[in-house]
This record gives sequence, C-alpha cells and structure tokens, in this order.
Amino acid sequence: SVLLGLAETFNGMANRIQRLISSHKELTNAVSHELRTPLARLRFGIEMLQSSSDEADKKRYIASMNTDIDELDQLVVELLTYARFDRDKPELKFQRQDIKPWLTGIIQQIKTSETNLSIDFEITGKNVKHARFEPRLMARAVGNLLQNAQRYAQGNVGVTFTQDEKNYQIMVDDDGPGIPKSERAHIFEAFKRLDASRDRDTGGYGLGLAIVQRICQWHEGAVMVEDSPLGGARFIIRWPKNDDIQ
Repeated sequence: SVLLGLAETFNGMANRIQRLISSHKELTNAVSHELRTPLARLRFGIEMLQSSSDEADKKRYIASMNTDIDELDQLVVELLTYARFDRDKPELKFQRQDIKPWLTGIIQQIKTSETNLSIDFEITGKNVKHARFEPRLMARAVGNLLQNAQRYAQGNVGVTFTQDEKNYQIMVDDDGPGIPKSERAHIFEAFKRLDASRDRDTGGYGLGLAIVQRICQWHEGAVMVEDSPLGGARFIIRWPKNDDIQ
C-alpha cells in the first residue's frame, strides 16, 4: 500500500540519519583524542618553561612545543582535506590519460621528498598505454598510497599498472612490516591506525587511506590490501573500464 511504502521510506531515512549521526560522533571522538595528546604536551611544556631557570632546558622545551604545534597544524590540514572529500561527490572530469608519463610524474614527486627510497615502476600486459579516469583525483589516490608506502618501507616500493578486459588496476607494493589480516577491514576508516606501527614518528592520522577509498568509490571501483611479494603490504586500486562513469 501507499502507507506501507511511505513507512518504509521514512524508516530508511531514519536509519540513514542515525548512521550519519553515529559517524559524526565517532569522528568527533577521534578528533578529540588526536587533539588531546599534543595539547597536553603543550600545557606541560608551558609549565616547565615557567618553572625552569636553565636556558638549555628552556630551549629543549620550546623545540618540543614547536613540534607539537606542527603536529596540530598537520592535523588541521588533514582534517580540512578529509572534510572536502567527505562531502558530496564533486563534478568529475574523466579523461583519457597516457599512463606512463602520468604515473612517472606522481612517482617523481615522491622521490623528490625521499631520496633514499627506491621506487620501481612497470606497466604489464599487451597494448597498455592509456586509461580513463579523473586525473587530479586519481593522482591524489596514488600519491596517498605512495606516501603511505614511503612511511613504512625499508627502502623499496613498487608501482604496477595493468588492465584486463573489464578493469584498470594500479598496485603499490612496499617492503615494510605489512598489515595484519585482522586490521585490513578497518584501515580505510578515518582515523584508523595500527597502534604498533603508526606513531608520532611515522606521522599521519589515518585519513589518507579513507580519501583513497572515497576516490575509488567515485570511480565505481575499490581499494584493497593484501600481502606484497616484497614482504610488506600491497595496496590495489581497481576501477572499471566504463565510459559512462560521470
């Protein structure tokens, strides 16, 4: 009946609203947690500065506080970036790209910031030269995966582009510690980090992979992770050869 249809529609809307509220609560809690630690260190540093008369100690406290300020600044930048990608789907301008120069440019940017990292790049398959995607967004997705690999690799990263009859695929491999199978279902959630391997020294707030997932969804594709032949993690971006994607 009409009433039954309306009831189901309203129930569906209520469920979606509840999920949205829950996700925002989780995000708020995560942000609060991330802010609490550097703010506590800043408060401690101020107290030590006020009570210390030793110039060397004061310099050390100031240096530590500057690091905390940089950490807060990075968090704000990443939050704003994530918020932009978490909003409604942007207008996508899919283009046919020559894969080799496009990927080479992204890799070169990573190499510029990390001179000790070896990045091998290959295109596999017959007649693989072009692919269709939103170049700016897909560059962001691949760049995020490369930055992630850069953080945890021992020294070697591999990038592979391939395709089959239905899909394009980009794989990013590293020789780092890898990702436990028990964590793989959650690493694409915002602020999800592996406690043992992600800390203040390695950087990041778990937002980069969430952005990768969103970009893949906009391409009607997916991102996944598995064990890498290099010994670490292999991230795979896969999206369909679909000229109708808008």
